Amino acid sequence: MLESTDFAGPTWQVVTTHCDHQPTSGVEFVDCSQIALARSGVFTRSADGVEHTVVPGVVHFFTAGEESYIAHPAGGHDSATALTPSATLLEELTPASGRFPSRTVPLAPEALVLHARLIGALGRHRRAGFDGDPFLVEEIATDLAAAVLPVGQASTTTGRCHQRRVAERALQLLAADGAGGWTLADLADRVGSNPFTLSRAVAAFSGCSLTAWWGLMRRWRALQLLAADGATLAGVAVAAGYADQAHMTRDLRAATDRTPATLRKIIQDP
Repeated sequence: MLESTDFAGPTWQVVTTHCDHQPTSGVEFVDCSQIALARSGVFTRSADGVEHTVVPGVVHFFTAGEESYIAHPAGGHDSATALTPSATLLEELTPASGRFPSRTVPLAPEALVLHARLIGALGRHRRAGFDGDPFLVEEIATDLAAAVLPVGQASTTTGRCHQRRVAERALQLLAADGAGGWTLADLADRVGSNPFTLSRAVAAFSGCSLTAWWGLMRRWRALQLLAADGATLAGVAVAAGYADQAHMTRDLRAATDRTPATLRKIIQDP
C-alpha cells in the first residue's frame, strides 16, 4: 500500500492511499485511529472476525492498535482517503469510548458531497497552499467526521448557550484581526474550545461556516483599504489577508463581478 500525505494540520492529517499495481493481501497493523473512505476499486477487510466489503460510497473506521486482514484483488485500482484526527480531537469525536465504531456503512448524500469537496480542497492545497483560506481543509474534514460519526450537538440549554458564546467570541476575534493568519486550532484555543466544537458551533449559530466568515471579513477589509489613497493593490491584498494580489482579484471579481481597480474607482469616486 502506497501513501501520500495531502494535508497535515493541527487538527487533521489527511492521507491518500493507493494499492500498488499487483493484487495484494495480508495483515496490516493500524498505528492510529482513522476514518477511511474508498475512492475507487473494491477491497475487503476482516476485523474482529467480521469481513467488510469496501467500495466507493462507504466509510469504514480503524482504531489504533488493531490488526486487520485486508485484500486488494484489483491491485492498483484501489484508492482511499484516510483522515486521522489529533489526540485531542479524537477524544471529542468519541467521548464515550475513545474508539471509533467497528463498522462499514454507506455514506449519506451529504457525506458523499463532503468527501468530493475534501478531495477538491486537497488538490487546491497541493497546488497552491490554502490560497488564503486557512480553515478550509480542516473544516471540511470536521464536517465530514460529523456526518459519519454518531456525534450530536449539545442539547441542553447550558450547552447551547456555551456554543453561542464560543461562536460569537470566534467571530469577534476574526473581525478584530481578519488578516491575523489564524488556524482553526489557534482560534479554538483562544476561545477556550476545540476545533470540532468551534466549527460546529459557528455553523449552528450563524448559519455560515468559518470559511465563509473568513471570506466575508477579508472582502470587507479589502474594500475599506481600497478606499485609502496611496495603498497599492498588492499591499491591500496582503493587509486584508489574501495570499497575494491575484488571489484578491479572483475573490472580489467572483463576489462582486468587479476587479479591485474598478472597485477602488467606485469607492473613491461614488
